[in-house]
Amino acid sequence: MPAQASQPGRFDSHPVVERLRTLCRALPETSERSSWGHPNFRAGRKTFAAFEIVGGRPSIAFRLPAGEVEELLSGRDFFATPYGRGLWASLWVDHEIDWTVIDRLLRRSYRVVALERMLAAMENAPTSEAPSHRRARPTSHRRAKPDRTDHPKAALHRPAEPDRTDQPQARRTNQRTQDRTDQPQARKK
Repeated sequence: MPAQASQPGRFDSHPVVERLRTLCRALPETSERSSWGHPNFRAGRKTFAAFEIVGGRPSIAFRLPAGEVEELLSGRDFFATPYGRGLWASLWVDHEIDWTVIDRLLRRSYRVVALERMLAAMENAPTSEAPSHRRARPTSHRRAKPDRTDHPKAALHRPAEPDRTDQPQARRTNQRTQDRTDQPQARKK
């Protein structure tokens, strides 16, 4: 699926957004949505990065594992994303920007939310900043069904017992009675 553009917003011509958009769209099945007045970048349906203004300063937010968020927050230019609940870290981008660090964080953030097929496509994709228009090949999402012969409903799918019409009537009746008595009875109160 080609990357989708966000709705026109006030940040579309911001140079940081343009470069961020290029890096994000290079990842498989990435789309851009405008939410809460700023661009968000998604892998499938999950957001992995966002550009936003916090306290009047531009920043990029990254979705990362909690341990990595804590590590980044010890850095000078990082801060806890206000809505992040410990799973997002933001980087101030109102000074000289190290785009290799941002690219590394974007890829790490993408890996946190992307599906396995997206990750496989990312591993096989070229490593340029140009957007990739290659479509990821879908893989089978079906898992092998476990053997559930011990499940109570499995009896519904078992082959029928052999027909006992070759037995005399009295013997068949006795067999049915015995079959009923082998089953546990519900206690009556």
